[in-house]
Amino acid sequence: MYTTRGGVVEKPKISDGGMVVGESSKQEHVWPKLYIALTSKEKEEDFMAMKGCKPSHRPKKRAKMIQRTILVSFHFISYLCFFYCLNI
Repeated sequence: MYTTRGGVVEKPKISDGGMVVGESSKQEHVWPKLYIALTSKEKEEDFMAMKGCKPSHRPKKRAKMIQRTILVSFHFISYLCFFYCLNI
């Protein structure tokens, strides 16, 4: 019942039993969904308008505990894969 390019959609009148009874005189306008990728310059301008300063170019650091957990788990997995490949 929804259009992809926008337009008028007529909703059918439905009774209590779920059957379509007749045509409804109500019409609903459905806007199309638009997806537009912004450039980095446009993103920076939007950020400036909202926050009043430029966005940071460096990513924020993870917490030490989380970074340590990631490193340990990565080394453990690579260790297991190394010995698994030797035994094949």
